[in-house]
Amino acid sequence: MSETTLRPDPERLAQRLKALRQERNLSHVALARLAGVSTRSIKSIEEGTIPRYDSVLRLASVFGESPREWLQLAGLNASDAQIERVLRRQRSEQTAAAFRPLSPGDYFRILESRISPDTPALMVAVILSRMALRGEDNRARTKDLLANGLRLALAVPFPADQFPPHIHPSLRGFYSQTYGHAYSFAKELQAMAPAGSRQVKLFKPRPERIMLVQPPALLNELRPCITRFFDKNRNPAGQHVTFYTRFTDGRPDRWTLVEPASGFGEESARAEESRSIWEGYVSELLESWQLATKPEKDSVQLPDSGDWQEVKF
Repeated sequence: MSETTLRPDPERLAQRLKALRQERNLSHVALARLAGVSTRSIKSIEEGTIPRYDSVLRLASVFGESPREWLQLAGLNASDAQIERVLRRQRSEQTAAAFRPLSPGDYFRILESRISPDTPALMVAVILSRMALRGEDNRARTKDLLANGLRLALAVPFPADQFPPHIHPSLRGFYSQTYGHAYSFAKELQAMAPAGSRQVKLFKPRPERIMLVQPPALLNELRPCITRFFDKNRNPAGQHVTFYTRFTDGRPDRWTLVEPASGFGEESARAEESRSIWEGYVSELLESWQLATKPEKDSVQLPDSGDWQEVKF
């Protein structure tokens, strides 16, 4: 049936919305978050009562349905300009959801809510440039997280020496300086951890597997982080992919939490690509770190044919 011949049919719309929601195994709350509408609006439509036109448009967009057709089934009217305005705003919200910016304080609160001696976490941070832990509050909270069971694996993809011959001397200097910073940073963080715990470890590429990457742009400094959370039985219980950014133009530091499932379209695809690339890059470290009941009993069993080796300090 074409859109031009549709008649208002709230019951048909209710059945379609409910079927699509159940097909994707979405609760009312989950769908409300994805669409940017209230749970009351979703329940109203499924009960045959029609809310505002923008709620109908947002829900149609989530499922890739025709916005105009859903409006007609709901017995609602909207101009092309009104439809485009609602959908454009929704796309903007979805982009923010797929790449969610957080202040350092906000992200610390997320970590603090999930990490305890019974439910530890392993954060693998890729050190791409010199970036210190700034501020007494950040230092104190990091120390508390280490005391509560956070483990830190610092992965520096640059060697201190043994460069391939094609590497320009200026880049060799950058790589060596970054490696030296990572080494000092690891020692500084380990000093914050409980004595004897060895909760902070540093890794570099094996000489035959040097993975050189381009230096970061001078506009900001970026640190990709993958944090794996564990339950009381030391089983994986969720994972965060984040990017910590320090802006060299004076803007406040920021964490960006990457959540592909929260976005749609191109933004979701970009988020999934970022997540999969960085997770794959350090997957060996995530899988090799064996968490024990006590941090000092942890072990790291890197494969002989792997890409990384541990640096003792």
